[in-house]
Amino acid sequence: MLLLFAAIGVAVVKFRADAARSRKEVLARLSEEREVRGDYSPTAELFREVGVPVPEPVLATAPAAAPPPPAPVPPAPAPPAAMPHIPTAAPLEPASPLSAPPPPSVSAPVATHQLTDVFRGIRMPAELAPLGEMTPTVAAFVTRRGAREVRDGLAAELARLGAQVSWPEPTVALVVRDGRSAMVAIHPRPDIVRDLDGSPCFPTAPPDSCVVRMSVA
Repeated sequence: MLLLFAAIGVAVVKFRADAARSRKEVLARLSEEREVRGDYSPTAELFREVGVPVPEPVLATAPAAAPPPPAPVPPAPAPPAAMPHIPTAAPLEPASPLSAPPPPSVSAPVATHQLTDVFRGIRMPAELAPLGEMTPTVAAFVTRRGAREVRDGLAAELARLGAQVSWPEPTVALVVRDGRSAMVAIHPRPDIVRDLDGSPCFPTAPPDSCVVRMSVA
């Protein structure tokens, strides 16, 4: 019995040694085939079919892709330009009512001279005669002569006195003598001349007469 067990043990050891040697030979052949033919090996495929593990070939890894370049950093925005300093105007002080100039007077001017200062020495032409009440500053005269004859006679008489005469209108004259002035107005139709309130200015003058009104200016 001992011999039998010894023989069996020797046979098992020899089988294992032969199997290990055969495996080493197969692995060596697979390595040679891989070097000669690349990754594909018919022997390795045969061993895979019978269930023998075969070391997987080490696949060459592709080089790692270079990392993408960093995105360009946009330049920092320029700081806003400083606004120029604009000085504010000081508020206007309201004018003091005490410092305001007094309002101009609206009273009527007072005459400083009289009609005699302008018409001194005059001889009334065209039969002109006093009409109504006369004052030192206002006087009226009436005649039956025509307005043109009256105008020409007055112009000649005033020129004789050395007065300066201008006619802004055909029936209105400005007379200046020795720095004093007066107005002469000729009314060919005194009956139609009205005052501001509508009343007649020369109620006593005949309708077909001519009236001359003199007043200081």
